[in-house]
Amino acid sequence: MQEHKGTRLSMYEAIDRLQPDQAPRRNDMASELNTPSTEWDLKTDFKKAALLAEFGWREKVSDLEGYLTTVKELVRESWNTHLDVTGESVDIGAYLEGEPECMLNYVVPETKAVRIVANMSARCTADAPRLLNRGIAIAAAVYALQCSGVPVSLAAAEWVSPSRDSDTYTTLVEINPFGDYIDAGRLAFWLGHPAALRRCFFRFQEQESTPIREKFGFYKSSGYGVPVNPQADSPDLVDAIFITFPETSDLHLYQTPAKAFETIREILSKQGVDLAVRT
Repeated sequence: MQEHKGTRLSMYEAIDRLQPDQAPRRNDMASELNTPSTEWDLKTDFKKAALLAEFGWREKVSDLEGYLTTVKELVRESWNTHLDVTGESVDIGAYLEGEPECMLNYVVPETKAVRIVANMSARCTADAPRLLNRGIAIAAAVYALQCSGVPVSLAAAEWVSPSRDSDTYTTLVEINPFGDYIDAGRLAFWLGHPAALRRCFFRFQEQESTPIREKFGFYKSSGYGVPVNPQADSPDLVDAIFITFPETSDLHLYQTPAKAFETIREILSKQGVDLAVRT
């Protein structure tokens, strides 16, 4: 199987690509022409999706913060301390005993950075509520990791092919590079809103050349390719944690927000990233 690298955008490039002056001059764009519906895109047309992509899905921020009440810090070793003549705070017992080395120094264990790539590919039969539950659960996990001091890099991506065992096309949006603060509203939209895939990612694919659009089916009523498993198609993705959308038989794992979060927590745990739930 050969790989076509496809489109890779930063967050700001992705937002710019959604502006009116970037629209392809064609009349077969599903990103604009498909009729909004509750099951397909939560009744969000392209214009509204572009605004949510830029400013975030603010009404869902409280959902993310709600998840954080059920999640405690990333499981890690306790801080180590040692006494010295200088430090961050005083050990009162040592001070009262006249010990010169009465100052406490704190040593924070090293925290491994985490790179997460959320594969947004989903069949047209995947309904909006399950897409929403899954995305918000991923967003909540990422948000919790960052709030507990873990460096997080996050990308939303889609891998598709025109058919099984054929070339693949990647669309990848860098939601958050290492060192940046993740905006909760943008997290909620890009990972949780079905319109991120079915309006924004479709638009990026529609901006490809005519031969690519025809090969992969990037036009209205074509299906926009068949979802395939993600591939580490660049060096910085080799060590990434890929979170993929399940086959239809596993959709029950995202039936409710609670199930969705537990599913994402288990996926991360298998990759050595543990979020412990409060008891």
